This record gives sequence, C-alpha cells and structure tokens, in this order.
Amino acid sequence: MAEEVPPDDKKRTAWWYVKQASCAADFGVPPDAEDEAQGDPRVAMLRVGYLALTFFMMFLAYNATQNLQTSVNKTLGFWSLAAVYGFFGLGSLLAPWLVNKVGPKLSLLSGFTYVLYIAANIKVIPWVYMTASVIVGLGAAALWAAEGVLLSGYAIPSRMGFYSGIFYSIYNWCSVVGNLSASLLLESGVQISMMFIVLTIISASATLMFLLLKNVVPLDAVITPVTKPDSTPSNTSQPDALHQDESAQPCSEQSDAAQSDTAPLDCMQPDIPQPAVEDSAIISTAPPQNDTSVAVRDTTAQESKARAPPRKAAFTLLMAAVVMFGDKRFLLLCPLMLGLAFFRAVYWGVIPALIGQVDVRWVGYTMAAAGACNCFGAMVFGPLADKIGSLPVICVGSIFCVASMILLACVFYLGWSNIAWYFVIIGCCAIADTISETTLIITIGTIWPKKASAFAAYRLTMSCSVAAMFGVAKRIPVLGHVILVCVTLVPGIGGFAVLACRVYPSLLRSPPWRRAPKLNEGDTTMAVPLTTAAPEIDVLHRDART
Repeated sequence: MAEEVPPDDKKRTAWWYVKQASCAADFGVPPDAEDEAQGDPRVAMLRVGYLALTFFMMFLAYNATQNLQTSVNKTLGFWSLAAVYGFFGLGSLLAPWLVNKVGPKLSLLSGFTYVLYIAANIKVIPWVYMTASVIVGLGAAALWAAEGVLLSGYAIPSRMGFYSGIFYSIYNWCSVVGNLSASLLLESGVQISMMFIVLTIISASATLMFLLLKNVVPLDAVITPVTKPDSTPSNTSQPDALHQDESAQPCSEQSDAAQSDTAPLDCMQPDIPQPAVEDSAIISTAPPQNDTSVAVRDTTAQESKARAPPRKAAFTLLMAAVVMFGDKRFLLLCPLMLGLAFFRAVYWGVIPALIGQVDVRWVGYTMAAAGACNCFGAMVFGPLADKIGSLPVICVGSIFCVASMILLACVFYLGWSNIAWYFVIIGCCAIADTISETTLIITIGTIWPKKASAFAAYRLTMSCSVAAMFGVAKRIPVLGHVILVCVTLVPGIGGFAVLACRVYPSLLRSPPWRRAPKLNEGDTTMAVPLTTAAPEIDVLHRDART
C-alpha cells in the first residue's frame, strides 16, 4: 500500500489531521502498528480536545444531577453518593482488566451507566435509585481508568502538564454549563423530572460520541513474550555479569528502578540463563540462529505489544491495581489522595446541602461559579506545572484549600448569612480541587504513562475515601470536617515533597530534557550527560531527550 501522507508537514492536509485524531486512523491498521502521528503537537491537541469534549458532554449532565442529590433527595442523596463512590472503589479493582481486555475506547461505553443513574432521578423509586447508584459506581471506575490511559497516550510526554490543563479546562466547563442550565430551568418553572429527561438524552449522546475516539494500547497489556531455551548444550560457561539481560534481575531490584512501572508484569518471567560472551567479543543484538532465549523488550511496535498467556495475564491485570500499593512512589501519593477525598466530601456534599438550606435554586448558580474557577485553575496551573514543577503548584492548591475551610467555619459558626460568602468559598474550593486533581494526574501520567492500573489505583483510593466520608457526613459537624481536611493536608504535602525531592526530582523543577544543555567552549559535546542530570527519566523519556 502506498504511503497516504508524504513526510513533509506542509503537504499534510486538514483531513489528515482529522483522520489521525479520530478512530478513522485505526481503519485497516493492525492493532500493533506504530502510530505515525505520535509526537505531532497538532494531532495531540485534536485528540485531547475531542476527548475533553466528550467528557464535557457526559458530565454536563451528571454533575448537574450529582450536585442536586443532597439538596433534593436529602438523606437518601447522601447514601446514594456513598454507594456511588464505594462501588467506584470496588470497580477500580476490575478496571485494569476491563481496559486491557476490550481496550480503553470500548471501556468508555460504560458511560451508559451514567445514563441509567440520571434516568433513575426522573421518578425516584428508592430501590431503583440505589441500584443505579451501585451500577454507576462500577461503570465510573472503567470510564476514568480508560480516560487516564487515553490522555497519557494522546499527550506528548514532555508536555503532560500542558495537555492535562487543556483537558481539564474544557472538561470543567461542564460544571458551568450544566449547573447554570439546571438553575435556569428550575427558575423558569420547569419540573425537575423534565429536567432529568433532558440530561438523560445529553448523557446518552455523549456516550455514543466516545466511539469516534482513537484507541490506545495500554502499557499493562505490553508483556514480554517468553520462549523455552534450546535444548542444545552451550559450549560456554556462566555469562558475564556485565552482559546479563536486565530482565533477569530479581523483582525486588526492578521495583526500585525508575522503570518499575512494568515490573509487576515482567517479574512473571522465569530466570533463564543467557549465553556467555567473552570479554573480547563484540556483543551483537541479534540472537543466534541456533539458540532461542528470552525475548527482550524492543522499541519496535511489533515486538513490544505481544501478550502473555490469557490466564496469567488476566490474573495479573485483576491484581494490578492492588500491586500498585506496593510501589513506594504511589504510597507517597496516598496521603495527598486521602486529604483530597476528605476535602471533596465537603466540597460536593456538605457545602451544597448548606446552600440548599438557604435556597435550592442557588445550588446550581454556586456550582456554575465553581465550574468557571475549575476552568481557570486548569488553564493556569496545568501548564505552570510544566515550567516550575508540580510541588510548588500543589502548595498553592493547599493554600486555597485551607482558606476555603476557614471561611466555611466562619460562615457557619459566626452567622455570616450572606449568600456571597458561599460563592467565595465555592471558588476557593474549586481552584484547590482543580490544582490537586490536575497535579496528581500529571504525576501519575509522568511516572506511569498509559498504565491503566496506576490510574485505577488512584481512583480506588479516592473513591473509597469519598464514599466513607459521605456515609458519615451527616454525623460529623462542620467544624469536624474542617479540622479533618486541614490535618490530613499536612502529611499529604509532606509525602508529595518527599516524592519530588528524593524519589522523582523532575516533579520539583522544570524537566531536565526541556532545558538547553550547556556546551564546552569549542566543543559540540554536552558538558553534563543527560543520564546524570535526570536518572529517573532515563527510560520513561528516552525518546523525548533524543
């Protein structure tokens, strides 16, 4: 087949970019073929933009529905949200297996569970309503795990913060448009049941839009094939330690390396001896014709996407999210995740309920203002994390978080009854939430790119914590929520600081591959090797540096 697009960028038509950004690029292409548009910033922008548009449409309907639960359905609404996030956590254990089994694009069809949940609000029947809450929690786990894989797969690795900011700045407009539309409909006298019918149709349309996305192969599915060694005896002795393949290292050593995002799967391979090589011999990368050894991971797409045996791969993927909790880098992020989860229980449940006690119509307006602040935060702090690092950005988010909690305590206990104070509180909460969410996604997408299990483990931690808080939210006073959020914020920032300063320094500053290397006088070689400046990205960003 003749090449469809010439290599010259000037000859690439607008249709070529549209095709590469959509599922049209997958037609007639083998699943293991290399993406010819990978690294093109315009194609990456189109892909991320369309992904953000589909999530905008979906959560335009869902967020407007969720924000009305505690003010319209009262106690049943709190239990519904607890069920949603509780089963979100349970579904996160199955999400890596599903995403790798059917692919991230088809996993997004779990958006139909959102359609079911919104439709259950048209006429609330308790058992139907709670059943829909359970189902949407399971579906949300697969949806958000697939979103993380697609976003990190579409984005250029060296600009992960920029593309994450673009996604969340578009996606967060759903809170503005959805909540504002819901408030205007209620203000005009439209029945709540009719409003939920409209939102159900919008969410169903968004789910069908997912089918136009280009698919991405998750890294969890990339497993090195294993073949049996040749029975022919070798005429050499034990292999030289310097020439041994790195895949024969023990699992404990691989987990401490910077490329340990593939360790849980690579550790399944047996430790097979390698053929010996003399010190004076020239090492060849091609295997001997009369010897079959363990196949190593290669840069070509055909060799890197071979799958493991079905039973072994299925069990590994089912346990992949749990295995992530054995990674010290992920454990350092867990305190920040817990603090964000406790904060969201206040932001999504307690504050809307307090506003609903004043006037239920103000819930939509305040949450629309929150959506506008979310968009501002994503557009500003996402690209800013690429320039100054994630740690300074997350510290700014903690300031907004503490400010919102102090204002909430003052409004509730000092009797500041003016509704304008709730707009200020909601605005601070929205910026803090956006900074924390964007920074965590950037961090996970940088350390574990295109790995569904990492994003599933993140959602597992978040959803279980939020569910627990929604279950006890009615029994905890407002001051208790404020103290809990502020106290958990301290170890959260501390753990992230340790991760940035000691384990993954590129989170603390501008990524080294983005800086111009210093040259010696009269020499064209680099003064400092890149591997010395940033050893933790030697594998993850080798292509970006070279």
